[in-house]
Amino acid sequence: MPIAALLGAPTGALIWLAWQRRRLGYGGVPAAVTTMHRQLPWLLLPSANEIVVLGAAGYLGHLCVGLVDTQQLAPLLVVLNPWGAFNAVLAMLMVVGLAQVGINPIVTVTLLVGLLPTLGIEGLSPALIGASLMVGWALALMSSPMTASMLILSRFTGVPAQQIGYRWNGRFLLASIPLLAAWFAWSPF
Repeated sequence: MPIAALLGAPTGALIWLAWQRRRLGYGGVPAAVTTMHRQLPWLLLPSANEIVVLGAAGYLGHLCVGLVDTQQLAPLLVVLNPWGAFNAVLAMLMVVGLAQVGINPIVTVTLLVGLLPTLGIEGLSPALIGASLMVGWALALMSSPMTASMLILSRFTGVPAQQIGYRWNGRFLLASIPLLAAWFAWSPF
């Protein structure tokens, strides 16, 4: 999935730019490459620190998984096991909630994807864990004003990140969480 995102997002952006510039000749590819060459440094250079933080966040989450002793989580398992598939909803809400207070979704998702399968919670399949964490990550990215994607969007549009995340996307977030919770809790994964 990360490799697909790393290759697919820039390729999709280039195709979209070329499609918009197709009337300029050669399918718009030279004009799209020129636009990316001119705009990408302006867009990404102010985010250099954030990109480093993203890489470090993924590594930190991976390190934290190794530090957690799953045997000590046995009392927690007694509480979580009766909830079954609803634990996927809790994981999704944890990713979204922690992103609102500044904890990067990469850390939360990396930690949860390393811990949840080892707990062996009945009714919580790997597919359900993956779907809930990816949905939580997407909701966190579109709502938290502290994520790198929101900061880049804010810089690009000139609109404050809080306005984009909470005012523009807030209703969608509040409407989608109950629907997704119902889907995860009663899904046939």
